[in-house]
Amino acid sequence: MLSISGVHLLIEDLPGMGKTPLSYALAKALGLSYNRIQGTSDLLPADILGISIFNQTTSEFSFHPGPIFSQLVLADEINRTTPKTQSALLGAMKERQVTIEYVRNLFRYRDTKPCNASQHLSTV
Repeated sequence: MLSISGVHLLIEDLPGMGKTPLSYALAKALGLSYNRIQGTSDLLPADILGISIFNQTTSEFSFHPGPIFSQLVLADEINRTTPKTQSALLGAMKERQVTIEYVRNLFRYRDTKPCNASQHLSTV
């Protein structure tokens, strides 16, 4: 799939017919940033969307964007990915935004049961 100025283009053809070089040439001709996502069974949503990595020197998290942040993205063989990864990719395409991290509230409220050890977030 190609995402071009707000629209999505599905190109289907036999293997080896030049879909990847076509998308790369299109991006280069238009002066757009380009990334290709190869769908595999071990591809994770973070591999597409990006991830925050803790920097011990600065004691801060820094975001490393995934390939979805390019102006033109070729997603190849997405049918080989897990449903969660497909959902992350298709959700980003549909919503035109990504959710990278979520905040989990660990405060204890009255009348709630405390979390057991396996339900707590691990600390970095």
